[in-house]
Amino acid sequence: MADKSSACNHYRIILLRACFWKAPMPRFYIMRHAKSDWQNLLSDIDRPLNARGAQDAARIGKELAQRESTPGIILASPATRARQTAAAVAAAFPSPPPTETIDSLYLADAARLRAALEQHIERRPLLIAHNPGLDELLLALCGSHVPRTATGKLMTTANVAIIEAKDSETLYLPGACRLIALIRPKAL
Repeated sequence: MADKSSACNHYRIILLRACFWKAPMPRFYIMRHAKSDWQNLLSDIDRPLNARGAQDAARIGKELAQRESTPGIILASPATRARQTAAAVAAAFPSPPPTETIDSLYLADAARLRAALEQHIERRPLLIAHNPGLDELLLALCGSHVPRTATGKLMTTANVAIIEAKDSETLYLPGACRLIALIRPKAL
């Protein structure tokens, strides 16, 4: 009789755990490309990183690696500065995440950036793109309580926001995500 009773208790515990278990909240990252070079007479999409930008992108990658915040995939704008930022960040991880260049991320608005995140949310994406779309996206996801610089800016160059959603459906809801950290290279 004791065996049957302990088996019932075992299944009750499993059932209770199943009822109250919550899946981990999807974590993702949004990052503005690092500082670019304005000295060359290149088109906007072809501007490379300058020396400070390359250094800042590598520092952000190292910071994410130290925090054990490894993205599962990097989604980058096709702009040279965004792709170079992605490469520098990826190089900081022992097992660099794959990078996918998405043409629609170039100078995209918040809706287009959000759509790219939604397609890859289960892979912990790091989205590297441009302003003003990233500022708009950060405010839409996390609400107006996001910390700004002394000059009132949100996503300055090479900033990365670590964000958690309640679930994969909450990306549709304004202010439904939680800002875990906003990392600025100047603070490192």
